[in-house]
Amino acid sequence: MKQAFKKHSEIDLCSSKLFRAIVLNKLLNVASIKKYMLFLFCTLSTLILSAQWVQVWGDEFNYNGNIDASKWYFESGANWPNGELQYYTDNRSDNCRVNGTHLIIEAKQESYGGKNYTSARINSRESWTYGKFEMSARLTKGNALWPAFWLLPDDILTGAPWPYCGEIDIMEYWSWAPYTIRGTIHTDAYNHIDHTEKQGVIDLSNHPGDDFHTYSAIWGPDRIDWFVDEVWFFGFDNENTTETWPFNKPFHVLLNLAVEGWLLEDSNNINTWTKQTMEVDYVKVYQWGVQSSTPIGQTVHIKGSNGKYLSSENGTSGIICNRTAPGGWETFEIVNAGNNLIALKGNNNKYVSSENGLSDMYCNRSSFGDWEKFEWIDHGNGDFSLKATNNQYVTSNNGASALICDRTTIQGWEKFTYESASSKSADISNIIKKENISLYPNPASDYVIIDGLKDMNFINLYDRAGKLILQKSIRNTKQTIDLKNINSGIYFFKISGFNGNNVYKLIIQ
Repeated sequence: MKQAFKKHSEIDLCSSKLFRAIVLNKLLNVASIKKYMLFLFCTLSTLILSAQWVQVWGDEFNYNGNIDASKWYFESGANWPNGELQYYTDNRSDNCRVNGTHLIIEAKQESYGGKNYTSARINSRESWTYGKFEMSARLTKGNALWPAFWLLPDDILTGAPWPYCGEIDIMEYWSWAPYTIRGTIHTDAYNHIDHTEKQGVIDLSNHPGDDFHTYSAIWGPDRIDWFVDEVWFFGFDNENTTETWPFNKPFHVLLNLAVEGWLLEDSNNINTWTKQTMEVDYVKVYQWGVQSSTPIGQTVHIKGSNGKYLSSENGTSGIICNRTAPGGWETFEIVNAGNNLIALKGNNNKYVSSENGLSDMYCNRSSFGDWEKFEWIDHGNGDFSLKATNNQYVTSNNGASALICDRTTIQGWEKFTYESASSKSADISNIIKKENISLYPNPASDYVIIDGLKDMNFINLYDRAGKLILQKSIRNTKQTIDLKNINSGIYFFKISGFNGNNVYKLIIQ
C-alpha cells in the first residue's frame, strides 16, 4: 500500500494526476520554475526508464520452510563490524524462515555462540551490474535494531577491500530515528569511517514497522537514485574517479537484521524486547535496455561455428576459438553494460576488449569502457553475434587465429552459441582424491601452502555456502595462497586438472 510522507510528497512519481497538478501549479509560479524543471526532468526520465524494465531475478517467498538455497546463502558467525551484538545463524528457522507469503528474519534475545542475541544475514547467489533493485518489507519496531537491504561487490574478498570496493545501501533503518529511512553509498572517498559517506533520508508518516513499504534503488553507469514507495529521495552522480565510483562491476544483494551497533543511539534500551522480525514480501531485480534472451548475469561457455570453445588465454594472449572442452579459461560472465550493451568478463576477473578492431581481442581490461561493450544480437535460432561500438562484428576466424572485431557483415564465423557453465557454487559431489596433494598448515591463518600440484590447472576456494572466494591458475607444483583478506571459517579448495577434481577442507582461523 502506498503511504503518505511527512516530506518529499511533491515528487510522487506514480500519481499522474498529482504530477500534472503539481507541474501546472508550480509552473504558474515563475519563481519556482528552476526547482521544478529538475523535478520534471527526473520524473520524465523515470517514466521513460520504467517502460524498459525487465525482471531478471526475484523471490516472492510463496513457499514454506527454509529459504530457496538456489537463490540465497547464509553468512553466519559472530564478531561483525560496527559493534553489532548478534550471532548470525546458519539456516536456523528460529532466525530465518518462509511462511508461504513472506520471508521472516527474526532477531532474538538468547544466549548463542557466545552472544546474547541471534539473527540472520543472507546473500543472493546471483549478481548484477546496474539495474533496479526492489524490496517490499515491513520493518522492526524495537530499539537498537538495524535492518538493511543493500549491495556488496562479488570481489570484496578477492579484490580491493572495503570501502575501496564500494557498497550501496538501498534501505537502512536505524531504530533510534523511528520514522526515517536512509540510502547510502560507501567508497574510498566517501565512507562512514571517515564520516564522509553520501546519504539521503526520507521520513515516513507512519512507523515502517506498521505497514509494508517498497524500497528501491536504480543504479546505472552514471548515477544511483533511491526511492521509497516509488518516491525519489536521494541521488548520487558518477564523479568519474575510482575513489568515488567503484560501481562498474557485479554486486549481489544482502538482507540482514543487526542488533545494536555503534551507530545506534538507543542501545541502552535494548532489553525492551525479546524478539523482533523483519517481514519481506518480495525481492526483485530488474534490468533495462537488454533483450530478454540475453543471458545477463549468467556464467557461460561460448562456442564458435567450428564447434570449438572460446578461450580467454587468461589474458596473456589473444582470445582464440580452438578448445575442444571448456575449463576455467573458457568461462565468461555476461555483464550488463547498460544502453542495450553487454560486457564479457573472464574468470581472471578481466573484461574482453574489442581493441576497436585494430588488433587481436584480449581479456585483460580491469574495467569496461567503450571498447569493452558489445551488442548481443540474437538470431532467434540459438545463434548470436557480437557487435562492438566500432559497428564491426566479432569473428572467430574459425579458430585459426585470435578473435578480431573487424567484420562488416555476419557470416558463419561471426556466429556463436553458448551453454550455461557451472554455477558459482562449488560442485564437491564428485571428489577424486589424489593422495600426493597436501595442504599445510591446516588450520591456517595468513597463508596456506598447497603441494603436489603436478598436472593440475586451477585452484578455486569456496565458502560453506558454495560462493566462489578466489580462483588461481596453477603455474608450479607448489603454491602459496594468501589468506590475509579472507574471514575465518570453513572453506573448500577445489583443485582441478585434466584427470578430474580434488576437494579439500580448509579451516581459516
